[in-house]
Amino acid sequence: MRLVERNLKGKRNSLNRHHQKGFTLVEFLMSLTIAMLVLGGMIMALLYMTLMSTASKREAQVFQDVQLTMERVSGTSLTSLNVQFPNNQALTDTFVSNILSGYKIPGESIVVTYPNGTAANPREVVVTGSWPDKTGVRTVSLRTYVRG
Repeated sequence: MRLVERNLKGKRNSLNRHHQKGFTLVEFLMSLTIAMLVLGGMIMALLYMTLMSTASKREAQVFQDVQLTMERVSGTSLTSLNVQFPNNQALTDTFVSNILSGYKIPGESIVVTYPNGTAANPREVVVTGSWPDKTGVRTVSLRTYVRG
């Protein structure tokens, strides 16, 4: 009888070991792996949002510079337009400093072009701002007509 009791007690102890509270090492490693994947995805999303925010701020700044330049172009007489805004040439730093307080984005460039020629009346005027980005060179443009 004692032998049977010992065997039963031994089996109960081994059964209790399998039903202990807590995690096994495998369960812990699996949950850690899943948590790392979720955390990694969240970090990637945050980095992407930061990059997109920076890119949109730069685009807004260049667009504002193009708008200010277009306002200056629109207020210039047709006869002096070619002198103040040479066709298809980037505006110089000195000139941009007077209009816009200088370029605000590294590598920014503003170009004024006259697609229908420098003698046309009304003259089509396109002001284009460009700047380097991680994906290449980006541009924004505005178009208007100036009458003499």
